[in-house]
Amino acid sequence: MGSGGEGTLALSAAEIIWVSEFVVYVNGRRYAWWLSNERPPNSPPGLQNVPGLSVHSTLLDLLRRVLGLTGTKLGCGEGGCGACTVLITKYKAPAQTFESHAVNACLYPMLAAHGCAVTTVEGVGSTRHGLHPAQRALAEGFGSQCGFCTPGIVMSMYAMQQEASARGKKLSDHDVEHGFDGNLCRCTGYRPILDAFKRYASDIEDVQCAETTACGSCSNSCDSPCGHAVSRESRLRAAVRIDPVASESCRSELTAKSYENAHFVLHGSEWYRPIDLLSMSRSLGATDRDQSASWTMLVGNSELGIEFKARHHVQSRIICAADVSELLQISAETDGLRIGASVTWTALSEFIGECKEVESKMGNARAIQEQLQWFAGRQIRNVSAIAGNIVTASPISDMNPVWIAAGARFELLSLRSMRRRIVLARDFFLGYRKVDLSEPDDEILLSVVLPWTMDHEFVFPFKVSRRKEDDIAIVSSCIRFALQRDNSGWFFRDVSIAFGGLAARTLSAAETEHFLLSQGSLSRSVVEAAVKVLRDEIELVESVPGGMREYRESLAVGLFCKSIAGLLRAVFSKNDGFAADGILKSFQSFVALDYPDDKSLLCSRPLSEAVQICQAAPAQTTGTHGNVESATCSGVKAKAVVGNSIRHASAELQTTGEAEYVDDVPLIVGTQHGAFILSDRPHARILNADFSQVLACDGVLDVVTAKDVPGFNSIGQPPFFDELVFAIDKVTHVGQIVGLVVAQSKAQAVHAAKKAVISYEDLPAIIHLEEAVRQGSFCSYAPEQRIEQGDVDSVFAKTELAADHGDCGRGPIVALSGEVRIGGQEHFYLETNGSYVYPIDGGREVHMVVSTQAPGKTQAVVARVLGMPSHRVVCKTKRIGGGFGGKETRNFFMTSALAVAVDKLKVPIHLFLDRDVDMQISGQRHAMFAKYKVAFDTHSGRILALHVELFSNMGISLDLSLPVLGRALFHLDNTYHLENVRFIGKLCVTNTPSNTAFRGFGGPQGMMVTEQVIDHIALYLRKPAHEVRSVNLYSEQLCKAPFGMSVAADRIRACWDRVLESSEMPDRLSKIEAFNASHRTRKRGIAAIPTKFGISFTFRTFNQAAALVNIYLDGSVLVSHGGVEMGQGLHTKMIQVAATELRISAEKVFISETATDKVPNASPTAASASSDMYGMAIVDACAQLNARLAKYRAENEEDGDAWKSAVLAAWNERVNLSAQGFYRTPDLDAVDLSRNEKGNPFYYFTYGAAVSEVEIDTLTGEFCIVRADVVMDVGQALNPAIDIGQIEGGFVQGVGWCTMEELVRGSENAHAWFKSGNGTMLTQGPSTYKIPGFRDVPLDFRVELLPLTCEKPTVHSSKAVGEPPFFLGASAFFAIKNACYAARCANGYDDAFFLDSPASVERIRMACVDDIVELCLRAHNLDPVRYRPAIVL
Repeated sequence: MGSGGEGTLALSAAEIIWVSEFVVYVNGRRYAWWLSNERPPNSPPGLQNVPGLSVHSTLLDLLRRVLGLTGTKLGCGEGGCGACTVLITKYKAPAQTFESHAVNACLYPMLAAHGCAVTTVEGVGSTRHGLHPAQRALAEGFGSQCGFCTPGIVMSMYAMQQEASARGKKLSDHDVEHGFDGNLCRCTGYRPILDAFKRYASDIEDVQCAETTACGSCSNSCDSPCGHAVSRESRLRAAVRIDPVASESCRSELTAKSYENAHFVLHGSEWYRPIDLLSMSRSLGATDRDQSASWTMLVGNSELGIEFKARHHVQSRIICAADVSELLQISAETDGLRIGASVTWTALSEFIGECKEVESKMGNARAIQEQLQWFAGRQIRNVSAIAGNIVTASPISDMNPVWIAAGARFELLSLRSMRRRIVLARDFFLGYRKVDLSEPDDEILLSVVLPWTMDHEFVFPFKVSRRKEDDIAIVSSCIRFALQRDNSGWFFRDVSIAFGGLAARTLSAAETEHFLLSQGSLSRSVVEAAVKVLRDEIELVESVPGGMREYRESLAVGLFCKSIAGLLRAVFSKNDGFAADGILKSFQSFVALDYPDDKSLLCSRPLSEAVQICQAAPAQTTGTHGNVESATCSGVKAKAVVGNSIRHASAELQTTGEAEYVDDVPLIVGTQHGAFILSDRPHARILNADFSQVLACDGVLDVVTAKDVPGFNSIGQPPFFDELVFAIDKVTHVGQIVGLVVAQSKAQAVHAAKKAVISYEDLPAIIHLEEAVRQGSFCSYAPEQRIEQGDVDSVFAKTELAADHGDCGRGPIVALSGEVRIGGQEHFYLETNGSYVYPIDGGREVHMVVSTQAPGKTQAVVARVLGMPSHRVVCKTKRIGGGFGGKETRNFFMTSALAVAVDKLKVPIHLFLDRDVDMQISGQRHAMFAKYKVAFDTHSGRILALHVELFSNMGISLDLSLPVLGRALFHLDNTYHLENVRFIGKLCVTNTPSNTAFRGFGGPQGMMVTEQVIDHIALYLRKPAHEVRSVNLYSEQLCKAPFGMSVAADRIRACWDRVLESSEMPDRLSKIEAFNASHRTRKRGIAAIPTKFGISFTFRTFNQAAALVNIYLDGSVLVSHGGVEMGQGLHTKMIQVAATELRISAEKVFISETATDKVPNASPTAASASSDMYGMAIVDACAQLNARLAKYRAENEEDGDAWKSAVLAAWNERVNLSAQGFYRTPDLDAVDLSRNEKGNPFYYFTYGAAVSEVEIDTLTGEFCIVRADVVMDVGQALNPAIDIGQIEGGFVQGVGWCTMEELVRGSENAHAWFKSGNGTMLTQGPSTYKIPGFRDVPLDFRVELLPLTCEKPTVHSSKAVGEPPFFLGASAFFAIKNACYAARCANGYDDAFFLDSPASVERIRMACVDDIVELCLRAHNLDPVRYRPAIVL
């Protein structure tokens, strides 16, 4: 019978041979293990002795736990961050060639690596044997900060290089720009990474041949440059093409393995890797011997791996279909593309790209290819098969709507009877995660037939998500039209409309299809009627899962309208008779038609570019080094002095994967592993806790609870100590620690923790901020904070209370009021919280390696919990993989719990949190809610009085919430002189984990409130907002903040004027106005935002620092200080300071770690003040040493190594070569806002300003930052390139905070769609919580450092830079708001409106009120003018 028909597939009856030797090559080295119940003589050892390994174990488990290769990092465990990226090289039997692809080691099954060569970052290059050019490019380009994501990013670049080389292609800038959709970085803002790799992949740069091998232009082997110019690409290709299967023995063995069926047994579970359908059928038959055994089939494990991790669904038998030859075939046939079920998305996309069929037939295939631009990340597409995505039947699938709309046919095969049948895609999806596969017959998807399209057939795929790349769809769609024409016009011959995200399954809009076909003609009246039919057909209930009912409906209708607009363009753009038909004229005002221009930046993103302007390095004042080079931001070989851009001290270690983090520390023999037993109730009394099943699990040593605490179980901010290490008789939030499981492996501990049985009696719970405000749930021991100045009430008494807008001439003073909602933010440091605690001398001492920003405070808290003096507790931190404030205090309860277990069991214990657990229990940025009333002069826009009541969600305990609230109040003035103010701050208690510090520490929330107020005034006055901001800026005459501190008004004005000038603001405003006038569904907006950020801890005591500088006899210098390196370049800057002060090269200075036994009582690394404080402490220590060494340096000036000679001479004279420096920040006041005190809570301010331009899609809410200009006053930068990196990273993180990053916590009172798990954080990883990605960086990103010195005495006249740039990301928010306003005005809605933060795609789209929004809102009796999408804080 034909290949496309139904019938029975005949298979051979040949005997199947299964091999049980698991073989994998890693970085060129062969590893083998025998995985079977019976081990023959002389066979390799098994893996049974490795606790916790199973058929569910991943390649990452093998690399890190078995082979000890720790360069590959665990960032999320769900393939969403790319930190675990490695290269897999595999022989493809059908193609008879080796293929290499990047994969996520955290999902790629360990046993799927059988017969593969794996290349990790250690195999690419090392500091010992030499860096790979990609590693060096990234290190020299300042492309790493915390470094935790860096090995994965290097491996993605390396994989691109390998894939391109294998195909004989050159890498382009476009390849680089689009090659990292599977990687995330939280620190850099991506710009330096892209720039570094674009330079690396440059196609045209010529270099001189300098290798010792033949250059290609001559036959000589060149020991010196031969003068022949060769392209940099060809040079790099020769230099970096490392063959993962270089040896003949490796190639031969891996080729042979591809033709073998494999069967592995590991700890009682089985893994089958068949190579053809016959073997697959037999492997399935093997499961019949044990009817109780469950089995599952996988290819890429991209879905099942996450399900296993989240739900711990254990399968006793797994069949891997990745190498079944019949399922890997793909061919172009007469009826369409025939695609085997195991074909990966990458292979399919490549096949389509190379397909030679005429373009008119490729409509469906192009739709697949276009949708794949936004489908998952590259690493997932490389392994994920079409069958897994189809059969999983996700209701929000990107691809299933395309199959349905295309009329695809699914060919199914029974593995028992070998019977085949055909099912149409639109009939295959039966319900939620349910498809038309017969379980009794063990049916599988065999292949998919994707039909060719015909003339006048057009296919339009869509996907809308929170982030454009690598995100789950909110609504996905594919719409296909087939047209025909007669003398009277164009008619619909066939229509297929499919949606994901609107029902429990992928939905076909059958009624709308039928309506269009029954009406026939392509006319505006028919289309507009169809819009109403579609809206009625897809009507959603309020309890639709995931919420956003009105947005989803508007989105679906909008996508349909987009498809009509696309249809008109496709059909008529080249049709001379178009105007005569009159169809264009009738559609001219159609809501979705931007004719003829449809070059949306969202759909066709151009390459990004960037400019960085750094000041020149200052003249050397303390040393003798002259000829200082100008600082640049891209790898200039600069002198090792302050003011030069020397690379991050750990850059090379980070790019090679050699940089150690907590999870990489070599473990002491006998180390156990911990996992928490966590509460799943927000507020409940514990009736009983049964751990018997936990203790019965394999490998479990003990369960530790509150009864085991030898000291105090209460921690938290003194003197309140309002937080517990372990819950005792009740729990107060989801994620509270009830117990700690200690087991031989992490996998065993995590598995056992899920076996705990805890009985609760639920108590009333408050989950969200506004709920707490309504119920008066305020912190009783945190007094109300306030800043008052002037006479607010008397000003308001003179005002008229206005509506949102009105006649500005009614009176000279008008009052407006409103509410501002600001969502929280997840830190999403790439390295989650982790600790390694071990006993010394039988437990007399406790040592810890902790990922923390506060080793000193960690030491103190753990000592309190253990009842042990601090001098017997040592906390060490080498570096941390990002912190952003989230590791300042929230590690305390985790590390303390671990220390209790160590004290009890007297064994070392390691704990490294999974991403979902970290996000559930560690707290986030404080969500805030404000009510304001403002009075202003209607002629100038100057603010005359401002009253703000600010409510902050502190969570269940105080933590740092009081100073966070205080800083929010201190920054409510931002850069504006406010003569009459009343700022009131209140902390609200909710049954959620304690919220905590985050970059900006409340300052951004305070500034956001005021900027919303300014924006409200501007909309009322119909003035550009930047003009209102300019009027209200501090001036030299008006330069006192409401809390009494002086402000450098000239610096604010310098930043503001410069950014307006450099951004060409006036000219671009007129261009944007013209653009908006000519586009209906694409609008642009531009906004300028200033910032002022106070530098110092507002808790005055913390503003002190110490440093220890030791000089050794060989002239090397070791610096120890209390600050933690977390990517901000602190150690690098301190090395520069020490080298400058001692007048030696930076190479002679080293900083090893931060440790409490070196520098005691250190303040947390926070408040952006560490460089200031520790830099000055180092200056003090070096000054002491210089004084001692002055005589000996003078005596040894003529010596070849004068420094070393002077050191030896001083030592011979018994001079102390060690000095401790100390610094306390001067001129600070302890300002108590509970008493409305005035003073100087900060030493100085860092100032800046930014202008951002955005383009939005008014039908979807998606946006793109067209250009961003940032100007900062950072004094004389200690390291301009590092400061630029901090600015760019802070800006992009700020953009995420106020646009796409939205926390969702389950609440029965707040979410109509929420069913169970009250108080549970639903955004628990990169799949549900979206930080900006590589393609969210501004298309044109310009950063400039003003050439100023600090107005106060600081280390080398520098200023703090870590937190101040963060709020400038809000310029994108206000640009979006302006674009929304342009859309509203175009549709007759010119009133002032409110846009809550974050400005998600939902809020942007629903703010752009048009006919579609009106239709959808009024169907639910909602007012389009007053509609405000819900935000739950």
